[in-house]
Amino acid sequence: MHIISLVSIIIIFTSIPLMLILAQFRKIPVSMTLAVLNILLFGLHLIFFSSELINEDIMRLFWASSSPSENYLQIWDDLGFTPYYFTPSGFDSLKLQSIITSAYTHSGIGHVLSNMLMLIFLGIPLEEKIGWKKFSLIYGSAHIGAMLIVFGAALMVNLGGGLGIIGEFLGQGLHTTGIGASAAIFGILGAYLILYPNDKVMFPLLIIRRWPIKIIFLVYAGFETAAVVLGANDGIGHLAHLGGLLAGMVAAKVISNAFEQHEKMKKEETFDASGLKVLAKDISTKEAYNRLENEDDPEVRRAWIEELAKRGKCPKCGSKLKASKDKISCTNCKWTSNK
Repeated sequence: MHIISLVSIIIIFTSIPLMLILAQFRKIPVSMTLAVLNILLFGLHLIFFSSELINEDIMRLFWASSSPSENYLQIWDDLGFTPYYFTPSGFDSLKLQSIITSAYTHSGIGHVLSNMLMLIFLGIPLEEKIGWKKFSLIYGSAHIGAMLIVFGAALMVNLGGGLGIIGEFLGQGLHTTGIGASAAIFGILGAYLILYPNDKVMFPLLIIRRWPIKIIFLVYAGFETAAVVLGANDGIGHLAHLGGLLAGMVAAKVISNAFEQHEKMKKEETFDASGLKVLAKDISTKEAYNRLENEDDPEVRRAWIEELAKRGKCPKCGSKLKASKDKISCTNCKWTSNK
């Protein structure tokens, strides 16, 4: 492994938790931190390899995927996602980190800037709407989902037969290395469409103006689909882009539903015992009240509410009480505790 690759891995895995801490306590958007981190990492690579790139071909500085230098190719191999290293015959435990590091490695200035501009234009407004936690989960899920789709297509080629034909049609080989954040960013586009299909966002589509998210989605999804179908051989991971798009759409739905369910459960479990305090008049009822007030388990708390109903009397008419979930009511008059 190249020393610069090792340094890059350390920076990436140190920065990820730091990025989340900054989002939580400093309110710095994850999307912005991701853009800065990707640019800084490419700058690190550029510092060490710019001279040989300039000497051979100035255009490599802008889009190095056409013909990378030998040393820079080593960086791609170390940090990029290559399906072969995840197969039984080629498995390399040192490549496991590439599932993550591939999203932080770019081939040239044009590559990293185009990706980061798309991330800023789409990521910041979406993160403002859904929060950094959902955004981070969708971003990561989209990238990993795209890598799994790429891996699946590569395996199809290796298996041959009908599946091999499909894999070859998708244009993915076991030894094809994928780099770049674009799969995750395409996932953000897919998530935006699922969560806010009627939104308009500032985006550089021909010109910078507010575009409907549906138009942006149709343009990018249509182009990537056409590239895959036509078998474009341009060094761009069109299948990974489509995979990220689909993974982001699925992740947005699943993660959004999970958060909604969690919030619903929290609301159900939130309990205000103040309405029952009026029943705590003697040692017996005070014990029951104190137990239910300090109980976090909903089932145990309801048991103590029932116990309080048995021990107490209606504060209004002195009649017997009955418990119903988190409420206590009088069997005679209309008195009811506040939930």
